[in-house]
Amino acid sequence: MGMGEPLLNCEALIPALKTLNDPNGLAFSPRRITVSTCGIARGLTILGESGLAFLAVSLHAPTQTIREKIMPKAATFPLPSLIQALKSYPLKNRERITFEYLLLRGVNDEVTHARELARIVSSVPGKLNLIPYNPTPDSPYAPPEPERILAFEQELWKHHITAVVRQSRGQDIDAACGQLRAAHTSD
Repeated sequence: MGMGEPLLNCEALIPALKTLNDPNGLAFSPRRITVSTCGIARGLTILGESGLAFLAVSLHAPTQTIREKIMPKAATFPLPSLIQALKSYPLKNRERITFEYLLLRGVNDEVTHARELARIVSSVPGKLNLIPYNPTPDSPYAPPEPERILAFEQELWKHHITAVVRQSRGQDIDAACGQLRAAHTSD
């Protein structure tokens, strides 16, 4: 994750996953590898058929409108179509899709958003990683207050959705997720 959209580069992704899995390569179990994507229909099919890694989907929004605002390129694959594709994604026994959800203050962090999110992901075997935004210079976004994050998480649990707030590390030295790239581009 963090190096571009992998499912737009399946020609390199699948051989790399095979090398990671191969006993004569790095011998990683597919259970130790996760491919993170915003959701590319053709790529989901290829990755699912390979069985070489777990799937994480950067969702970040409970509605198409919000997703278009914060992820304009990813939103070309409409949210209802993405959820439909994930319903048919091949999963092994006890396997679940991980949904990544970046919490942005005043954008997608309301309890009503959590209810909508629960409604759309409840039909897919999955779990939610809630990721509070790491502040960066000149960004229009801010992280939600801790109370708001907790309320969002609790609302999901109320709807029987497994949700965990990811703990940020490195924020004190501007090295948390998204901060290094932002610091580099602003220089």
